[in-house]
Amino acid sequence: MGDPGRPPRLRAPGATRRPRLRGLLHHPRDRRGTGGGASGGLRTGLWRDAGPVPRLRPPGRLPGLPRHVSWLALNASPADVVLALTANFSAWGGYCARIATGLRTHYGFGDEACAFFDFFAEPAPDLDAQAASAVQAGLDSGTLDPDSAHTYGTLLQKYESMFWSTLS
Repeated sequence: MGDPGRPPRLRAPGATRRPRLRGLLHHPRDRRGTGGGASGGLRTGLWRDAGPVPRLRPPGRLPGLPRHVSWLALNASPADVVLALTANFSAWGGYCARIATGLRTHYGFGDEACAFFDFFAEPAPDLDAQAASAVQAGLDSGTLDPDSAHTYGTLLQKYESMFWSTLS
């Protein structure tokens, strides 16, 4: 399976693929973040007076979070991933709420520019119910490994914290 702290492996042609989580994690309001929408307002707010965008190199610790999530998608059981991600959603929502407040308070950003962060700061009871169903299905089928899910969730929270600490 590999190490969750390492970059994801590419699968050989014909290798078995895990079911996608897209259907479980999709929410009808997610479309606000595509094709402009909520993130388009943020881009407008960030770059309206900035002029040319400088070429920046991201600090080395930033890729840890997306790399870990990619590894989970390729290697972990769906029930383990759902449990790990769901446990982290409240922390993610808290970060988003603080960012939206800071952008409004310190930089004068409006609702359109903060819509992405506002969206993820809101509780998602439907998503919680879907996650609970997926975890229960994993328990019923014996595909949920609580120890692995705990390890994945702990690493996810560490990488999340490292990501935001690097940006601050």
